[in-house]
Amino acid sequence: MAFTYSPRIVAFLDILGFSELVTRSVAEPAVFATVINSLAIPQAYGFKWDDAAFSSDVLQKIDVEIRPVVADMMQKSRERNRLTAFSDCVAISSPADADGASAVLQQIKGITGNLLMLGVLVRGGIAVGNLFHESGIIVGPALIEAYKLEQQVAHYPRVLVSPAVLDVLRNDNVRDNSREFIRDVDGMVFVDVLGLNAASHTPRQLSLLGQIRKQLQPHADRASADRPGVASKYAWFLTYLDRVVDRARGALNEPEKM
Repeated sequence: MAFTYSPRIVAFLDILGFSELVTRSVAEPAVFATVINSLAIPQAYGFKWDDAAFSSDVLQKIDVEIRPVVADMMQKSRERNRLTAFSDCVAISSPADADGASAVLQQIKGITGNLLMLGVLVRGGIAVGNLFHESGIIVGPALIEAYKLEQQVAHYPRVLVSPAVLDVLRNDNVRDNSREFIRDVDGMVFVDVLGLNAASHTPRQLSLLGQIRKQLQPHADRASADRPGVASKYAWFLTYLDRVVDRARGALNEPEKM
């Protein structure tokens, strides 16, 4: 087999505050459960079409008339999409086209949303370029760029998007991706994981946002006492969350809860 780079969209995600969670998990069973769940969630979002038994089981439950179409979709997904989780980091990649970018975005939103329900923040970067991502091995300039976006630029719990990735998404003739992103006050563009720009808002979204705030607020309160750097990250995210809540309430004509 000849190993070679190929153009791919890649996201690098980092679970924030993981070392503190691990330290606390020794004495606090509830925190230990959060640690285990935080690691399990990215694994659960792995592209299961790679699992032959899973694929076969899915196909057997599908009407024979459309089974070939679904089988073709599975094969294409198997050939295109990759997810590797290691410790508190996750790397997701897909070919450098509009479909690949959309697949990576949906994985980011799913993983981030589920981790937020545990009170766990995520920071990351998305880049496009040369990458090798096979059998859990991932390396290449695109990964380094995504990593640098997360480590050196993002600062707050947001997943930054490189200009080159935005160019790929602008060439999508099927989906309107303009609602997927927000330009922050510093000019950086990040993934709208909470749905500020959603085409419509629902009571379920409001309920989920309330649950996320309930999970995050104790961590924010704890950090504000003696860790200003960490506190600023929670403050940034809670401000973003409140913007989404206000817009959703306005769309649903719901009064602010006291």
